[in-house]
Amino acid sequence: MIKKMNSQDWSQKLVSLIEKSILWYSRKLNIEEITFSSGNFPNVPLIGYKRCINYNHILSMRQSGYLMLYKPDDEALEGFVLHGLRANDPNMLQGIIHSWEKVNKKGRKLGKKNIVAKEPHTEERVQQIKLSFIFEPLNHPDSTNPVHISIEEVNELKATAI
Repeated sequence: MIKKMNSQDWSQKLVSLIEKSILWYSRKLNIEEITFSSGNFPNVPLIGYKRCINYNHILSMRQSGYLMLYKPDDEALEGFVLHGLRANDPNMLQGIIHSWEKVNKKGRKLGKKNIVAKEPHTEERVQQIKLSFIFEPLNHPDSTNPVHISIEEVNELKATAI
């Protein structure tokens, strides 16, 4: 059973989180290449039904388990959203379409995978968000050990759910 948490519980849970509490990527996903950019765009623009957005390779690298060794360029983190009249600009849409003819991917050049962010990156984040990383939790999060339920209990729950 999942415990319902109030605001006090949530604040304690969030304050107690440490770097190892967050699963950034699954080691089962073995992503070998990441699309970095396309054409003249610093990120990868994606066309949707009513708008265009961009895919951010920095976030993709982190989610794929690559090290964050340095502060990313501001241009790499810049958002790209076209909606409304700008989404109907034929020149911009053609530029996005043609950018997909020159896709820049990187693979093994990214280095080895590791779930740890290096100190220059964490220092930059501290400066940016004005909060330091808490290295020692105030309290330990609940254990994530699975709860064992007997077959009889499962059948009883199924019967009451129907």
